[in-house]
Amino acid sequence: MSEQQTSNSNAGGDEAAAEAAATAAAEAARGGASDDKGVGEGKSWLDGLKLPDDVRTDPTVAKFAADPEGMARSLIHLQKHFGIPAEQIVRLPKPDDAEGNAKLWNSLGRPETPDKYEVKIPDGTDLDKAGLDSFLAHMHKAGPLTPAMAQGVADWYAGYSAQLATARQAEFAAAQEQGTQALKAEWGAQFEDNLDAAAEMAERFGGKDYVKFLKDSGQGNDPANLKAWAAVAKAAGERSNPDPGGKGGGGKGGGLMSPAEAEAALTVYSTAGSPEYTALNDPAHAQHDFHVNRRNTLFQMKRGQRPD
Repeated sequence: MSEQQTSNSNAGGDEAAAEAAATAAAEAARGGASDDKGVGEGKSWLDGLKLPDDVRTDPTVAKFAADPEGMARSLIHLQKHFGIPAEQIVRLPKPDDAEGNAKLWNSLGRPETPDKYEVKIPDGTDLDKAGLDSFLAHMHKAGPLTPAMAQGVADWYAGYSAQLATARQAEFAAAQEQGTQALKAEWGAQFEDNLDAAAEMAERFGGKDYVKFLKDSGQGNDPANLKAWAAVAKAAGERSNPDPGGKGGGGKGGGLMSPAEAEAALTVYSTAGSPEYTALNDPAHAQHDFHVNRRNTLFQMKRGQRPD
């Protein structure tokens, strides 16, 4: 054998030895079979761990029986992928799994029973406690409503209810004011007298408790109620019939007219040939001054004013 052949032969042997050494090192790093490590052929590094059989034989674990480094790297990769520790990962149950969903919701912070919410009703609100309890019981059954979420709902609803109440009061007040202005336009100079007569009739026929109800509920200022009781007063004779002559009369509102009544009374002064027209337009007439004053008074009442 030549010197060159001998050299090549030695080189081949060195390469084979190096490859064998590298393989042994890799197996040692991976926990491979080694008599020195106590793991022989057919054994796994998992055998040295105190693991339950169901864990040891699980396919996810078993595939790493000869690759402890691979399992470690797999766990590192998994945690990096999810970005959270493995113990914080939960498994979502199926929608029809009532027991599984209940456990999940409880793990997310839902109390065991609805009465454990202990929600505080904000001061100064009229939030219905029974209604709130019913809502909490429903939401507890429906999903993961935590105590903090329940308190947030109560706070929001209390504020929302207060806003609604304020808005309703404002709307009611605006409607009342609009109705009052309409009554002033309709009754004109009779407005104050009609209000007094309506209040008197409401108390006479309804009693003090009824008057209190009208006041507390705000219905006492309702235009429909006022017109109704004013009509009762008129029918009961508490107000005299309008006196176009301006002579007054018995009872409340004597001689006062509504704008519509005053306008109707003024027609005689624009009707040629009528006694009123003649007296108004003849300065020498004995009743000229009377009819001038009377017409001026009717104009005031037509504009909704009380006569001077």
